[in-house]
Amino acid sequence: MLAEVRERYNIDNWSYEDFLSFILVYAAYADTEVRQEEIEAIEERVDHAHFLNAKRVIEKLNDSERIDLILSFREKYFPTPEEHQKLFDDMKSIFLADGKFNQLEQIVLMYLRRIL
Repeated sequence: MLAEVRERYNIDNWSYEDFLSFILVYAAYADTEVRQEEIEAIEERVDHAHFLNAKRVIEKLNDSERIDLILSFREKYFPTPEEHQKLFDDMKSIFLADGKFNQLEQIVLMYLRRIL
C-alpha cells in the first residue's frame, strides 16, 4: 500500500512543507482523535491545502507505513541533531495544542525519539 500511496501522492518529490504537514498530522492522530485546536496549530505552520493532503495520506496508511514514510525522509529533512530537535519540538506543540499531553501522545513521542 505504501508504494501505491507514494506514487499516487507523489511523495518522493515532497517539499519540506509537505513532509512537515504529514508529521504534524501524524502527531495530531497520536491519540486517534484530531481536535480543532490541533488543526489550528498545524495550520499556523503549514497552509490548509498541505494539511488536507497530509490528512488524506495519513488516512490511507496503517501506522507501520506511516512510520516507514517518516523514516524515509530522515536524511533529507532532519539529519542533524538541531533539525531533529526542531521536528520533535514542532510535534510536541501539536500534542499540547489541546492543553493536554496524554499518556498515548507521550508514548508516541518517546517511540519516535527512539527510532528516529
